[in-house]
Amino acid sequence: MVKITLITNAGKKTVIANETDTLRSVYEKNDVNYGSCTNTIDSVPLKVGDLNKTLAELGVGETCRMSSIVKMDNAANIILAGDACVVKSGVKLEAWKKVLKFEPDFCLTDEDDEPLFRVAIAEAADPAEACKTKAATDKVNVAMLGSLNINGAVFSANADKDGYAVITTVMDPTVKDKKQTVADKLGAALLRLNKLEALVPEKIAAATANEQEIRDAITQL
Repeated sequence: MVKITLITNAGKKTVIANETDTLRSVYEKNDVNYGSCTNTIDSVPLKVGDLNKTLAELGVGETCRMSSIVKMDNAANIILAGDACVVKSGVKLEAWKKVLKFEPDFCLTDEDDEPLFRVAIAEAADPAEACKTKAATDKVNVAMLGSLNINGAVFSANADKDGYAVITTVMDPTVKDKKQTVADKLGAALLRLNKLEALVPEKIAAATANEQEIRDAITQL
């Protein structure tokens, strides 16, 4: 018997298989749509024909990790324009809102399933309030610009012109190597954001299904 940690866009779970099971059968028994995914075993990408090989033929021992991940067309990236540093999500703002509406605790977790990185959407704020108190100013700044650190991302209440969620920070104009400064300050956070965004496509599908279920349960007279 082989204990498999099966990782998909929906998360990870532990399954048991026989050494004589093929990788294809493991995926199919667990309802994994592997055809449009990047598939790996113990972090090694599968080669042509590997799906039809048994776990024993691939030299798997008592345990292994299998993954089948849908890769997004876009990923979060950083754009430098003058002193502005814009973090652009690979997910549209409305899609983030839908995911968080149905799964507000959606986050990246560590190996012990402890929260590692969260995402939130800033609440819209009235810029006219900014002059009244520092707290009001800070709220307006977050709503308009957003924020990013190693623990999570707060996207601006406003999307970019294409509808994508964004975060904008203003850099010190005296900094010469802005690219290196951004890499040092935001690099680790960006990697975590990208890992979380890789989980979003299936979450969007689930949220859309939940939304439709709710609509179907409503009768309009």
